[in-house]
Amino acid sequence: MTRNDLSIAVHTDLFCGHRLPTVKDVDNIIANVFWQIGHALTKGEKISIKGFGSFSVDERPARNVVIFHPAKALKDGVNS
Repeated sequence: MTRNDLSIAVHTDLFCGHRLPTVKDVDNIIANVFWQIGHALTKGEKISIKGFGSFSVDERPARNVVIFHPAKALKDGVNS
């Protein structure tokens, strides 16, 4: 799943009309973004968000672990 895939999924779920978003709409967008990321991870997909980083699932013997790899831009911003 890429940033574009995530944008399309959120837009399809929340903005079928032609109006400006309210605060509640924005809250729903944020919740939907996290749901889309979680759903993709449960299906074993890797999520890459340019400039932010990537999420993936690492299968371990006892349990699966979500791994986050920050993008260079994010690392540089945090370390500056």
